[in-house]
Amino acid sequence: MKKLFLFRHSLTLANEEGKYCGALDLHLSQKGRDLLLKKKEAGLFPNIAQAKVYSSPLIRVQETLRLLYPDLEYSIIPELKEMSFGIFENHSYEELKNNVDYQKWISGCNKKNICPQGESGALMEERVLKSFKHLLPMLEMNDLALFSHGGPIATIMNFLFPKENKNLYQWQPDFACGWKVDIQGGPFESF
Repeated sequence: MKKLFLFRHSLTLANEEGKYCGALDLHLSQKGRDLLLKKKEAGLFPNIAQAKVYSSPLIRVQETLRLLYPDLEYSIIPELKEMSFGIFENHSYEELKNNVDYQKWISGCNKKNICPQGESGALMEERVLKSFKHLLPMLEMNDLALFSHGGPIATIMNFLFPKENKNLYQWQPDFACGWKVDIQGGPFESF
């Protein structure tokens, strides 16, 4: 068994402004690019030159990958994209807090509640895990690097380490961070 690397994209302007941006296809902000390059210069990212590399189709993730590893080839996996927040996309809590549809969505079980014209956390998790389980056999022969978003990464970590009893927010790495996992049941560490 080999290693699994899970990378979260860096910041977008919507992230900086506290807006929902799951399905929106946004570029990295200048602050997001600067953060990546600063961490890269400090040697904080793992060597994944021998890994099979996959990416979400969204541009902020691919820009993150290209800034960190400009020469690596990668394939797109559409199922690695973030949850769609539907009509809440590109809006902040402050903008939405009095919206009846938003109040319904955030009350009760966020995992089961579906965003209008979007998806629920449970639907996102089902999509991500179905795709990830198809990749697992590759880890017998290759390291695997996945470039994605906070929700999908947290979903994968929760699937791999259910006994940790962490919620998805505890598994979600910060922007421009991620997880290195020893699939043989060994340790996991953040980067």
